[in-house]
Amino acid sequence: SPSRTQSDPVNDLMKATIKPQSQLLSIQLDETNFLIWKLQVETSIRGYGLEDYILGTKITPPKFVKDSEDKLVLNQEYTAHQRQDSLVCAWMMSSISASILPQLIGCKTAQEVWTTIERNFTSQSSARVMHHRRQLQSIRKNEMTMNEYLNKVKNLCDQLASAGHKVHDSEHVLYIISGLDSEYEAVVAIISTMEPTPSL
Repeated sequence: SPSRTQSDPVNDLMKATIKPQSQLLSIQLDETNFLIWKLQVETSIRGYGLEDYILGTKITPPKFVKDSEDKLVLNQEYTAHQRQDSLVCAWMMSSISASILPQLIGCKTAQEVWTTIERNFTSQSSARVMHHRRQLQSIRKNEMTMNEYLNKVKNLCDQLASAGHKVHDSEHVLYIISGLDSEYEAVVAIISTMEPTPSL
């Protein structure tokens, strides 16, 4: 066994790793907040220098190496790599809601967890973007109070922003005035001719 003064790859690695019990993320991944969760995870993982584990650019050391007597022995660097990869997996999964976790059944590495989540949410995000865009294009004030109407438009714009498609203020204003009733025609006419478009 290594002496106390020798470097132990396993113990050295554990000193720098993310430990799920001490680094819980404040935001838990659910169906609506993937981009915010992703930013939180990427920032934390980069802070620990562990991004190679989720990107798949970390080369797994060989499981066995030859010792001084030319015998195959378990490689400590391999053991350290496997432990850290498992801890990154556990850390990410501790920040994922119970409704999402079944999607990760069968994932064995941090990279598999990361790519599975990213792939699933990217496809879902595209569908949500189309849905919210259609809602914005068809929204009408009708019987809503002005406050209710403005909040509904804002909520749809916020949903698009959370899916990575930020609605610019000028576009937001256009969605608002497009759904107003005929009683607001005079106001809409004035706003429509203003340069630049008034702020929200």
